Amino acid sequence: MVKKKKESPKKPKVQYVDNDVFEKLLKRYKRTKDPKTLDQLFVIFKKIINSVYNIAVRNIYNNIVPGNFPMPNQHDKEDLIQSMMLNMMTAIHCWKPAHKEKKIKSKAFNYFTCCIVYGIQNELKKELRKGWYKSPVLSKNYIINVAAKMGIDYRNLMVDYDEMKKYE
Repeated sequence: MVKKKKESPKKPKVQYVDNDVFEKLLKRYKRTKDPKTLDQLFVIFKKIINSVYNIAVRNIYNNIVPGNFPMPNQHDKEDLIQSMMLNMMTAIHCWKPAHKEKKIKSKAFNYFTCCIVYGIQNELKKELRKGWYKSPVLSKNYIINVAAKMGIDYRNLMVDYDEMKKYE
């Protein structure tokens, strides 16, 4: 006798964003510019941003030598969320339900998720470009980590003490 395993009923996948509803809201907002519809869209944008935030941050910080830059804190996260909400205001007007040349329907969820991920990554890249060479601590850590990767003793590296005095 072979015992049959009890099959548990499959749970339906829970979607945090229904693409059909999302597209209807987008089309309605583009047509009417209704503020209530915009509020509903912002709720959806906030869900998307919160769900992909960690992916976008991880993609950037996995490509940097670990330990060189601090991860974004809660204030940085709130700033990034606000800037992505502003980006979505312009992205609403750029989204098209279908491409005219290719006759391919574009899904709103895919389009806005990509906009959010690339937007967060670009904001983080700007901050990293601005800050790493201005901070003596971050630049020292960067040089030490690069030297360690190359097998060079960092104590033998030349240091410009005049530049360091500017930051003290």
